[in-house]
Amino acid sequence: MPKWMAYEMRLMAARYVTDGMIPEVGDVERLTRMLGRQLHSYRDFAWSARLFASACGGPGPLKLNSSIKEFAMIYSTATVPVNPEGETKLTRAQAWAGLELKARDARRFLPPGLCTKCDVVEESPTHFVREATIAGADLREIITLEPESKVTFFQATGPREGAIINELYEGEDGALQLRFYCYIGLRGKEPNGPEEQAERAQLDSDVGYKAALLSTLKRTRELLAEGKL
Repeated sequence: MPKWMAYEMRLMAARYVTDGMIPEVGDVERLTRMLGRQLHSYRDFAWSARLFASACGGPGPLKLNSSIKEFAMIYSTATVPVNPEGETKLTRAQAWAGLELKARDARRFLPPGLCTKCDVVEESPTHFVREATIAGADLREIITLEPESKVTFFQATGPREGAIINELYEGEDGALQLRFYCYIGLRGKEPNGPEEQAERAQLDSDVGYKAALLSTLKRTRELLAEGKL
């Protein structure tokens, strides 16, 4: 099973346990408010699933072929050490505190003027919702936290769709690592078209998300030194 599918199945199973499968009064309105859009119908989902299965070669084990490009999403990943030589050492708890602060208010971590709005508009024991304006784009994200481990940003509205993940983990040598990975597409753009190819290239570049990880750790150290972490 692909990692992205295992991840989605785990999330789905967790929500079955916490929320159940039978809707209650107000659930549609609550989900619509969380997503910032109308819910998709099951008919739409079934149609998309049939097309995807056809592109993969029909029922059975996943068999990717050239036609899958029509349905491809952008996958990108980058990893940096949390404590490179010469830098003030961050504990796992301190690195996590920085990630959570950034999730709640990106303005404290991004260059001045890049993020002009970042407000938590809804919060529950399982997630919170933030509305932000970053690089001129209005976003609505559903964010889940796995303490001292993982922050997942589900793109409810905005130019992207899919999920962006920041993860803390220990490498084989026991050193703390910070990893970014995402499965996203661009709304309203041709799948695997020129815009998505440019997005993938930018994410994979040295000025892409690897630079964002390094910037996040740098800002976390600054906040630690200022006693604000």
